Amino acid sequence: MTMSKKRPNDYLEDFIVTMLKDKGFGGEDKVVFEQLKNDLTGDLEQRINAAILAAMPEDKLASFEKILEKGNAAQIQEFCAKNVPNLNEITALEMLNFRKTYLATI
Repeated sequence: MTMSKKRPNDYLEDFIVTMLKDKGFGGEDKVVFEQLKNDLTGDLEQRINAAILAAMPEDKLASFEKILEKGNAAQIQEFCAKNVPNLNEITALEMLNFRKTYLATI
């Protein structure tokens, strides 16, 4: 039996699905649930990306831009892991703040 490796986006989608269920959306209407999941995942990705970019050392921005243009997701992740201090903490904080904001809304 082979284990499939999850992509980072899969973790975000799992997080969003749990958040939606906690909000009371059980997925009764699958089309609406999928649209909500996709929209919220995109919003969360944008917030995380903005936080990572804000934490990127200024002297690494030019190199990062080149990787964004020509690299793949694995190269981008590797670069961020090497060059963004506290990357995991930044990501976790953005996820927690996103969840808190979303669950607090009507």
